[in-house]
Amino acid sequence: MIDATWVRKLEPSEVERLSHNTGRATGPKKARLPYIVFGVNLCLVATAVMFLYLNQPDFDEGVAAIRNHDYATAIKIFKTLAEQGNTKAQFNLGVMYYQGQGVPKDYKEAARWFRKAAEQGNADAQFNLGLMYYKRPRSPKGLCNSIYVV
Repeated sequence: MIDATWVRKLEPSEVERLSHNTGRATGPKKARLPYIVFGVNLCLVATAVMFLYLNQPDFDEGVAAIRNHDYATAIKIFKTLAEQGNTKAQFNLGVMYYQGQGVPKDYKEAARWFRKAAEQGNADAQFNLGLMYYKRPRSPKGLCNSIYVV
């Protein structure tokens, strides 16, 4: 049994004084609402970014698809990454269009992807684009042997 002889009823002034010493923010609860809304929004944005990042195809998946001769998957992965500005993916798309891996040979499309990567400083794409301009492929045999593949 609990001995309640030491418990006494607090006066209203004591209750008010004790409630202010709890270490919590004082003032109206409305003042905290914007911080709560901001925190919830921040969590939602962070979750959305993580979800989008985790659902992005990985460059290494595209390379693995090429090694497995699954060119359709590689094209899909590299196109997604290339459209987001990934220079390695742009370069690989150029090589695939140039060699006709998973797509019909298309030198103009290959040059377009090489140019996009080259403009962002990709040295391999600059080299291949230079070779394309130098050789000017008139026959598929002439240029296919000169492209540098990484």
